[in-house]
Amino acid sequence: MAQCKCCKREKDLRMGYCFDCVEAESIIETGLDMYDSEIQKVDGLTKGMSKLQHILKNYITVNK
Repeated sequence: MAQCKCCKREKDLRMGYCFDCVEAESIIETGLDMYDSEIQKVDGLTKGMSKLQHILKNYITVNK
C-alpha cells in the first residue's frame, strides 16, 4: 500500500488517491457519491453542511 496524496493515510490507491478522498471530492463537487446517489439535504442544515455532515459521518476516520 502507498500513501494517499490528500489524506496521507496508507490505503489502496487509484491514481494516487484513496477511495475515501475521491468519494468526498465527488460529494463536494457534485453532491453525488461515487454511485451517483444524491446526498440528501438534512433539515436545518444548508446543502453544503449536509454534504459535510455526510462526509464526516461516513468517510473520515480520526486517528487511524
